Formats: sequence, C-alpha cells, structure tokens
Amino acid sequence: MRGIIVRTIAGSKSNTHSTVKFVVGSFVRRNALRSSARLSGINCIGAKLVVLMFAVFLGCSALAQPFPNKPIRIIIPYAPGGSPDTLGRTLAQASSDALGQQIVVENRPGGGGTIAAEAVMRVAADGYTLLIGDSSVYAVNPSLNPKLPYEMLRDFAPVTLAVSSPMFLAVNAGLGVEDVKSFVALSQTKPGLPFGSSGNGTVHHLGLELMKANAKIDLTHVPYKGAGQSVPAVVAGDVGGIFAAINTLLPHARSSRIRILAIAAAERSQLMPQIPTMAEAGVQGVDLFISIGVFAPAKTPRDVVERLSIEFNKALALPEVRQRFFNAGIDPIGSTPERYAEAIRTELVHYGNLVRSVAAKMN
Repeated sequence: MRGIIVRTIAGSKSNTHSTVKFVVGSFVRRNALRSSARLSGINCIGAKLVVLMFAVFLGCSALAQPFPNKPIRIIIPYAPGGSPDTLGRTLAQASSDALGQQIVVENRPGGGGTIAAEAVMRVAADGYTLLIGDSSVYAVNPSLNPKLPYEMLRDFAPVTLAVSSPMFLAVNAGLGVEDVKSFVALSQTKPGLPFGSSGNGTVHHLGLELMKANAKIDLTHVPYKGAGQSVPAVVAGDVGGIFAAINTLLPHARSSRIRILAIAAAERSQLMPQIPTMAEAGVQGVDLFISIGVFAPAKTPRDVVERLSIEFNKALALPEVRQRFFNAGIDPIGSTPERYAEAIRTELVHYGNLVRSVAAKMN
C-alpha cells in the first residue's frame, strides 16, 4: 500500500500534473468564489452607504436652505379696514422684496382677536405663519377673560412692536352733540344708547366700559369684527358712537358724517390739536392707546425671529412708510423682540388695572 501510494505520487509525469492541476484549480476556484462573495457583500454595503449618505446630504441641504424659502402668511385678527389690517398689508408690501418671498395677508376676524391668535398659536413654529397682534389681543382680552386658550408671552414669540396710536371718541353726526359733556347728557336722558366696538375684549370695548363707569351713564355694547365694520356702523347711525384709532375716523370726520369729540390720552394729538382730552372734556380715567406688532408662534427658531424683526423694522423705517403712518395719526416704532416683550408686560399691568377699576366683564 505504501508503495502504491508512493507510486501514485511519484508515478508517471502526466498523472502527477493532472493531480496538481486538479488540486490547485479547485483551491483557486474555491478562493475566487469566497473572494467574489466577500467583494459582493462589500459592494452591496458600500452601495447602501452611498445611497444613505446621499439621502442625508439631500435632507441636510433642504434643512440648510435659508429662511424664507416659501411664501409667508400674515394673519389679521379683524375684518379689513382697521389699523391692524393697514399695518399687515403695509409690512407685506414693503418687506416681500427684502425677504425674497411673497407675503400673503389673511383676515380672520372674531372673538376680539382670539380666533386668529389661537389659530396661529397652533401652527408649525417655523416663521411662515405670523400674527398681527394688538393691545386688545395681548393685554385687554386676557384681563377681561382669564379663560383664554393662550398666554401671549408663553405661546408666542414677539417679533417687533410696529406702531402705536391713541384712541378717540367719535359719535354719529346725527346725534346733534358737539362735545363730550353734551354726549354724556344725551346718554343720561336716553339710557341704553347703542355704542359700538371692534369686538368683545378689545381696547374699544374697554373704552366703553371706562366711560360708562366714570361718567355714570348707561350704554348698550354692540360688538363688531373690527373697526372696518364698527366705524361704518357709526356713520350709518346703527350705533351712536365708538372709540377708535384716528386713521379709521378721519375720512368720515372730514365728510362731516361723524364728529370726533375727544382723545383718550393724557395729551392732545399733534395731528388734531384742537381735540381735547377726555379729562379736559370732563371724564377722568379713560386713558387708552393701541399698540400693534408682529408675533410668531412660540419655539420659532431664534434666527428666524431675528431675521423677521430686522426686515420689518427696515420697512417701518422707510420714509414713504413712515409718512403714510404719520398722515394717518399712527406712530411707527419698530423694536427688538426683547423690547416688545417688555412693552407687553407693561401693557398687561396698565390694562389689567383699568379692567379691575371698573370691574369690566365679557358680555
């Protein structure tokens, strides 16, 4: 056996070569297959990694696109025609080029501004949906109604305090009254005289409540969905009077369809210096002004809020924009988000005290 084995190994030359070729060939084929399988696995994993990295790159590229990369919506909490509506449309027109996107203005009136505020509070905090908020939305309404679904400084990010305006008392010219004293006298002889406002919980509503309490008269509150509706109601004689910003009153005062009786502020207006203050006219404690600004939902990225604030403040500084507001009796301001937050806290105290002084309630 051993010899046979030796012969087999050391036998003829051709047999030996055939055996070696078979063994080597089998070895090479087996290793080639193994290598091919390993390479195939590696190639498969590599391909998956490439696809994954490309997807991550695309995602990062999308995330890295500068704000804004799509149209912006500005929600107005009142019907068209009032000061908040004027501000929203002015900012949209003056800022869209700088931001490089269209700015769409949408009016969503009702609830003294609470409907719009709650809607904006619930959208994505990405800076693409903004709220024009005024003193009614963030100071008076919360003081009148502690059950509101929002808190301004908790649920919103202030962007800029844009404009401010005092409130004026105006009445229908057909009432035949020339001043506050005669209006008070008329109200005493006609208890329940209809008196309009821009909605429950607004600065306009609070003015009514303050005048009722301090002049000791009885007026019936008739709320509308903004000055764009309430001022025409005074012109038409549907209600006897209203507190409103001067820009909504001037066109009708110039046509003698309404009469402006007083300014609800500590000092007279530079635009209309002939109009007395409420205190000068005999009714104390009616000190009203309306501030209007821009808000984003809470948790909006800080850099987005700052970009919006910068661009809106630039728009408010444009000479043509400032002149437009000045002519309407509105003071353009512009502020940092931090300064606006401070102003809101101050207004909450001011209007909270006024509400408590007359025990005003929602009706």
